[in-house]
Amino acid sequence: MVKMAWINKPQKDRANEDRKKERQGVYNTKRWRDLRLLKLQLNPCCEICGAIDNLQVHHIISPFEGYYAPADYDRLAYDINNLQTLCEKCHNNIHNKKGL
Repeated sequence: MVKMAWINKPQKDRANEDRKKERQGVYNTKRWRDLRLLKLQLNPCCEICGAIDNLQVHHIISPFEGYYAPADYDRLAYDINNLQTLCEKCHNNIHNKKGL
């Protein structure tokens, strides 16, 4: 059997891979975990629908969308005032509206 070369091989989405690594760089830090816990303690229910299960913390202005100076990036990533407690459903709805 002769193997044919795949002419139209899809390219990896490098920008998406970079954003994923960037997000994980924030979410894997103790600083983020402590801030996330504090936000959930201060707002123990979804700020949109009031649910108390499957809570997540959402960046209102995402530091991962766009190019920011290091000081702005840190401010957006770790500012408790830029965070919102949401249930999984509301969080997904927000991201689906953005097309993310």
